[in-house]
Amino acid sequence: MFKLSFWKCAFLCLSVCLVGCLLLATCTNIFARITSEVDSCIPGSPAMNTRATDVEIPFACNPKALNATERDRYKVVTQELLATKKEVKELPDGFGLRFESDSENIRKVAEFVAFERACCPFFDFEMTVGKNNGDLWLNIRGREGVKDFIRSEFGI
Repeated sequence: MFKLSFWKCAFLCLSVCLVGCLLLATCTNIFARITSEVDSCIPGSPAMNTRATDVEIPFACNPKALNATERDRYKVVTQELLATKKEVKELPDGFGLRFESDSENIRKVAEFVAFERACCPFFDFEMTVGKNNGDLWLNIRGREGVKDFIRSEFGI
């Protein structure tokens, strides 16, 4: 009788260990997949950067990206921003535009970027606001050909 319960106990322990190992392996695999998917959504993470830079975005605007109301607002915001620019600086891969750093201009630059990246995803945007009410800069960059596009599109 003692031997039988010993073997039953040993079999039960072995079964529990095997099930535990299988669960641990499954959970580890699931965690690794979830971590990989989350990493791909974090700006600056290697997973996100690899995906973003491996895909060549076509150098073409998507005129259907904005509806009629958005297009009208985009035109107004763009005209107002270009009328208030203080300086244009040519960059190796684009242009920098300097504005007064008041709250209204900061909102307009952010709104402009939101519209522009919807229809022209090949641009890189950088918005910098200097400390102590310093300048507001919007850098619009991209690959070869972007500078000519910016000149013709925005009259710079």
